[in-house]
Amino acid sequence: MKSVILALSFMLAISTFAEDTLNKEEVYKVSWGKYCAFCHGKDGKGTTTIGRKMRAKDLTSAEVREKYQDEAKLIKLISDGYTKNGRKIMRPLKDKLSEAEIKALAKQLLSLKKK
Repeated sequence: MKSVILALSFMLAISTFAEDTLNKEEVYKVSWGKYCAFCHGKDGKGTTTIGRKMRAKDLTSAEVREKYQDEAKLIKLISDGYTKNGRKIMRPLKDKLSEAEIKALAKQLLSLKKK
């Protein structure tokens, strides 16, 4: 019984460590690529077909960068999604991504720059 508890504790520690050490490439592949790029594109400009149709914001624009310069605001937006006039624009990701993934994704968004 002790060995089972020890093994489970070890697996939990490894899992927590892995989440805390996500790098940008992993975030892009796992989170951005799966949940965000479809509308916002690889570069965050929102120029994909569906992004234009949904009027996705250019995440590299000064307007968006000014509004969401705070990591906490981005974490809330990613976690809770975005609704406008009662219409769900962006689905919440709090049930799809871990807290560490959401935080890493927010950090990546803060690093986007207009090119």
